[in-house]
Amino acid sequence: VAVKILRIPRLENERGDKTLKRLKREVRLWKLSNHVNIVPLLGLVSGKLGPGLVTPWYTHGNVLQYIRRGPNVRREALCEDVASGLRYLHKQDPPIIHGDL
Repeated sequence: VAVKILRIPRLENERGDKTLKRLKREVRLWKLSNHVNIVPLLGLVSGKLGPGLVTPWYTHGNVLQYIRRGPNVRREALCEDVASGLRYLHKQDPPIIHGDL
């Protein structure tokens, strides 16, 4: 598995409360998402450095790393896969906006 540690500002003020609320919402929505083109969220961990998101480990890294390492990568197919995942998110009720793509 892979763990992405989130760098979150201190959570002891009003801004921190909003950040924590948004994070919990995003984690809940991500956990409920079930699509072949969306990386599954396996869990959330808490550590000294902050909360961490647990996902499967992908040998080739993220999409950008995969594209850079593979000269024969079918970019059009990757774009179609990304669009398929986004379409799934946007069709949820209410729609889920990725906002970080």
